[in-house]
Amino acid sequence: MLRYIKIKNFALIRSYEIEWGKGLNVLSGETGAGKSIILNAISFALGARSDKQNIRNGESELRVEIAFDDLKEKTLKVLDDLGVERCDYLIVVRTLNIDGKSEIRANGGLITQTMLKTITSTLVDIYGQFDLYSLLNVKEHLNILDSIAGDLVIEPKQEISELLAKRKDIDERLSECYSEPGERARVLELLNYQVDEIERANLKDGEEDDLKSQKEKMLSVEKIASNLNKLTLIADEYADIGLLGLLRECTHALETISDIDVEYQDLYERLNSASLEIEDIVDTSRSLADGLYYNQDELESIEARLDLYASLRKKYGADLHSINEYHKNALVKIDEIVNNEKIIERLQADRAVIDIQLKSACQKLTDIRKRVATQMEQGILKELADLNMKGASFKINFEEREPNNSGQDEVEFLFSANVGEPLKSLAKVISGGELSRFMLAYKNVVAVKDAISTLIFDEIDAGISGDVGSKVANKLANISKNNQVIVISHLPQIVAMGDNNYLIKKYVDDGQTITSIDKIDEAGVIEELIRLSGLKDSESSLIYAKDLRNRASQLKKE
Repeated sequence: MLRYIKIKNFALIRSYEIEWGKGLNVLSGETGAGKSIILNAISFALGARSDKQNIRNGESELRVEIAFDDLKEKTLKVLDDLGVERCDYLIVVRTLNIDGKSEIRANGGLITQTMLKTITSTLVDIYGQFDLYSLLNVKEHLNILDSIAGDLVIEPKQEISELLAKRKDIDERLSECYSEPGERARVLELLNYQVDEIERANLKDGEEDDLKSQKEKMLSVEKIASNLNKLTLIADEYADIGLLGLLRECTHALETISDIDVEYQDLYERLNSASLEIEDIVDTSRSLADGLYYNQDELESIEARLDLYASLRKKYGADLHSINEYHKNALVKIDEIVNNEKIIERLQADRAVIDIQLKSACQKLTDIRKRVATQMEQGILKELADLNMKGASFKINFEEREPNNSGQDEVEFLFSANVGEPLKSLAKVISGGELSRFMLAYKNVVAVKDAISTLIFDEIDAGISGDVGSKVANKLANISKNNQVIVISHLPQIVAMGDNNYLIKKYVDDGQTITSIDKIDEAGVIEELIRLSGLKDSESSLIYAKDLRNRASQLKKE
């Protein structure tokens, strides 16, 4: 349930907090007082598109805070899925500055506008101009029906999408098969050349890296030989006697005293061991130097092989795996061209099976929709009867079309307001007052289906008055027994039915126009009823207003 909204620097509102109650909340006021501002602020907090034009003149930022409590499991699950802190309440704070930068927080954590709309769609349903557009736009009727069907249509629509994707793939392959013989011959020649080129190359895993290593080593032969020879030269000829000769003399010197003391013995053994290791290093270096060679023909062969790898990678893929995949796919295409007629027969048979499955899936979806449509028709007619439209007829008409991802159905809402009048397109025959009542009936049916806690109605009383206005007021009161309802109205019958009433006023303070919203007590409600009734402030007008209020109170108890 919507608990409160705090609005700061939004249009003509400087700073106001509204606490909402259970049941029917009615906002009224003079024309132009700013009733639409309240709805716009609520919509902004619920995720509507931001507009910096809404920032109060002279201010740099607007801020709207909205709070809900008694959250239902559906909302809690959405909060969990989006990573928003799970509480038994939800507080949303949305700001917008003069630079167009917006920030949204839910229970303290930053969220996106899309996330906000996902959350609040489980909490609040607003009837406004978009709903009118949807009802009057035939292209939206199927979406409306599917929204009521909910989860029932998800699986069959998914099945249809998958089947259509398979059929599209088959059609593309058939199109290739049906291409001109000359074109197929040219493609076949190219594919055979490509397959032959890849197969003749006889590419192997790891070969390219090995070839690169061999090439690098061959190009480094001179450097390697020079340094290995330098080592052996120093070992053999340094200081006329050579490094090894010097080591041998040092070793012999220590050997002559090694038996005198254990420390000399240890020193001798260490030097002798090092001498032997150095002799082995020198012998190995000499052997490696003798084994080095530079073969120009072999280098050219390696470079040619590496060029082949580079050429094939450029043509067929970034690596050996991609080249092999290209080779495999080319063989498949060759087979399809060579066996073109058999492939066509097989694809046609596959398409025939897909068509049967698609027809079945579409019919399954149509059957679901028709069952839901019947329930929707019955629900709306019942609601319309309660709204003094017992002679009205409503039918959801189905026409079959070529299947797409939404199935095979074209849907249109047909309507007749009076007994004996033929059903015609809702968009063409319904009047303003009838549309308001139809929308109220539709929203009531949807509210029961979606279990939305809070319903907001704007201009629900457009084009109606008198007894019809009383019927609409009664219906809103009935809905508010199980839902929190917020309605902006100018009808005294609806205002009289309010459990919580709010007066919107506009005034000038210090040269600035300001809109205020105040909850009014019983005396304030009576005063507002007198104003809305157009009666003069007299004893008779007071009696009328009190009587209207009392009758509304009695009806709510029934």
